[in-house]
Amino acid sequence: MATSGDSLSVRLNNALNLPLQYRCDELANIFEEFGNKELQMILPQLLESLFGLTDQMGWGLRTIYHNMQPCEFDILFRFLHPHGAMFRLCYKLLTDFYAKYEFPLTYLPGKVRKQIEDGMVPPFYSNKVQLDPQTRVPISLTLNSFEFYIFHFAYHLVNPWLQRVMDHGSWSLWETVYKHLAEEYLVHFLPSDGSSVLPYAGCYIYPKSSVSFQAVSRPARSPTLFRQSVVLKQGSTSSSLHSSPSLPQQSSLVEIWRSESVIQVFIDFWLSYGERDMSYLGTATPSRHYYPTVASSSYFHSQVQPQPNFALCQCPCYLHIQMQPQPNMALRHYPDLLPSVEHIRVVRNLVKHLHYFANSIIGDLSAMDELKRIILPSSQAKLYGFMRHTIHHWPLDSSFRLILETWLSYIQPWRYTDWQHRNMRSPTGRDNDEHTRTVDRQWINFIAENVLSYTVIFRQLLPRFKRLDLTTPKNAHMLFRVTKVFSQPNLNTMIKEVEHCLDGVSGAHLSNDSVSSSSPETSHQGHKWSALVRQQVLELEGPGYQYKPLFGSETVSQVFQFMLLIQRAIETAHNLQLHLETVLRNRSSSFFASLKNFFSSQSDSDEYSLEERRKVSAYLGTCLCYVSNIFEIDSARLPNVSSANDHDAFNSCNTLSSRHGTSGLLEGENTSMEASPFRSLGSTSVSPLLASRDWKERRKCIKYEGDPDLQPIKSTENAFLVRLLHQITSKLNEMYTLEMCHLYEQRGLLGCIARQLLCPPMITRAYDKNSTSEYAPRVEMVLPPRLSLRSFASHRTIAYLLVGMGLAWVFGYGPAAFIFILLFLCLFCMLLKAVLEPWFGSTHRSVTVDALPSPINQSDMSFSEF
Repeated sequence: MATSGDSLSVRLNNALNLPLQYRCDELANIFEEFGNKELQMILPQLLESLFGLTDQMGWGLRTIYHNMQPCEFDILFRFLHPHGAMFRLCYKLLTDFYAKYEFPLTYLPGKVRKQIEDGMVPPFYSNKVQLDPQTRVPISLTLNSFEFYIFHFAYHLVNPWLQRVMDHGSWSLWETVYKHLAEEYLVHFLPSDGSSVLPYAGCYIYPKSSVSFQAVSRPARSPTLFRQSVVLKQGSTSSSLHSSPSLPQQSSLVEIWRSESVIQVFIDFWLSYGERDMSYLGTATPSRHYYPTVASSSYFHSQVQPQPNFALCQCPCYLHIQMQPQPNMALRHYPDLLPSVEHIRVVRNLVKHLHYFANSIIGDLSAMDELKRIILPSSQAKLYGFMRHTIHHWPLDSSFRLILETWLSYIQPWRYTDWQHRNMRSPTGRDNDEHTRTVDRQWINFIAENVLSYTVIFRQLLPRFKRLDLTTPKNAHMLFRVTKVFSQPNLNTMIKEVEHCLDGVSGAHLSNDSVSSSSPETSHQGHKWSALVRQQVLELEGPGYQYKPLFGSETVSQVFQFMLLIQRAIETAHNLQLHLETVLRNRSSSFFASLKNFFSSQSDSDEYSLEERRKVSAYLGTCLCYVSNIFEIDSARLPNVSSANDHDAFNSCNTLSSRHGTSGLLEGENTSMEASPFRSLGSTSVSPLLASRDWKERRKCIKYEGDPDLQPIKSTENAFLVRLLHQITSKLNEMYTLEMCHLYEQRGLLGCIARQLLCPPMITRAYDKNSTSEYAPRVEMVLPPRLSLRSFASHRTIAYLLVGMGLAWVFGYGPAAFIFILLFLCLFCMLLKAVLEPWFGSTHRSVTVDALPSPINQSDMSFSEF
């Protein structure tokens, strides 16, 4: 046996060192040739190599892209597919009920870990907690092979170490192996087409000796996604689970444990970013310090029972394979960082599949059908917290579209009802029919159960859009998407109807007469919705949260101010469009103007094309119409911003305010002058065009104060040469920093030449983004004399060299002779300047070598802009 184990260990190590295309085949052969007893010992090592925990990148699940490495992508995808070799190994190890693997608590999300450490163990983890035999403190989870893999897979996306070392700035590359595998696991283990979860894995039951929690009254194998009443009722009579002969055997209660485990683990790990204290959401300045809080107690319809006493299973027949955490694992907590681009895309796929899964209810008595009924209400708290937290902290740029689309997918379950046609898109776009689709009355229960996701998050977005430059095409399109969704017929009516039942919550009556005369059925539903939303506010926002209706007078006042901003943005966008048309017309009229623009280092061209500028005006005009219809605001009351001043605009606001029964429109949050983003500091009334020109003039005074070699690559530079020359000069500067400083300080001819060749020392200023304080401090750094070759990467320099080489070829000189002549002329000019420096040159700046940064600090400077 020892010989077999040693041979397996050697063979496994050799296989893990093979290239990927041979590694997967060799591992598949190992899984087939060896028995369970040998394979049980290699699973932790295999998963640690596959996913990379603390000091390695793993096999590249998040760095192998479908459009760049299709061969490696297919090999890894097939190996980790639900029907692949990895899952065949997990199912093979499931046959031994006593083979357990320890998953450290330090890898768990903060909320789950804190609950376990405090003795408030969630039911899903109650029969998995492993205690220290001396201190009786929970130290890990004991998992079977399938759960062990799923936990590692879910943790891989939120691994703090990978979050720090991976570059998530790429937007064109996001079709990773991990993203496709996550989607495949959801499709396979949460089938929306009525199919079964294959292969049949048997009824995996935790041994009774491992479940000794005194407060757990449910059966040891009952899925914790179910209410206790459902579990006890279905667990008492197993025959009721097979009442329909068409249902496969694994549709019974004891056979959906894989589906439950997958969705529970994915939601716990991937949506853990919303588990902070959200009290900062009501303040003007968010705090950067987060503290884990206890979320809704109705999570997955399971009451979290206190577990003060634990009993450690001492069964000698257990095979516990412990995964030792690294020494610094105590510091590896979930960071207060934003999710990556890939993370947001995975979460959006999760949201869409949850809708498909929940909308595929058959209506039988199977456990899978019960799982479909409760999956969305159970995940509401996690999804809401994740979106609220991410929306609040996401930077003000166009990448916000990712989390915005995730939110819009969640609040539109009617878009995800037909699983068979999920990949079909209309010829003109995937969302072109949203404005004509009437939201059916059947979705009012979903709207009532998730009304905070509609109203609170919409109000949260208002200040954000007020701070954005709406004349930017991407920002205008994001606003268009939000208003387009909320303008769907019947949607705002149902939201008003739900809010009308909450007058007591807000303390003020809604200003909508259309919902006051409701039917008896609506009145009966209103009492239920009122209690439901009150419970949501208490659980999701806390007892001190003051709910403000979306269609209340205060929000309508803020929306009216926002409409003024949109109107000003429309005029500015139109002026920018006219300016760009004029520039393009003048540029195309003359050949010499085009040639001058090519050689000029200053480019007057717009960042966006003319077609994009035209779309901005169309988007904003449609948004203004949508907002007017949603909130029933007469757009004719909006002032003409080209001729009216801000005083008239606010008078018109007050007129609308009196119509809605409020004392003034400037009451409420974020109402002070945010409606006039184009207001200049020295005037009280400035048109958008003048404000835009004023900003262009002031923009000329803005200068870059960082390292000149680390500036973002300009459109007038060759990106490849900039990176190549920077690497060369960085290496030379790192190796000869002290020598360059001494040469620069010399007074003789050699020092004069060095001062002509090297860049002078300078002080750079930047903001420390790694600071934990609320605002990033501004730090200064002294750059020593250094070599810089970036000027040779500009298009102008390259053009001059090409022209000079062409002239040399015309006069009969080859490239080598031209380069020699060019170097001779450069050295001659440099020597001439050095000789004339004592008489005509300025005094150079003195540099103290002791005050200069070390070569290590110089090499560690960030070059992420490239």
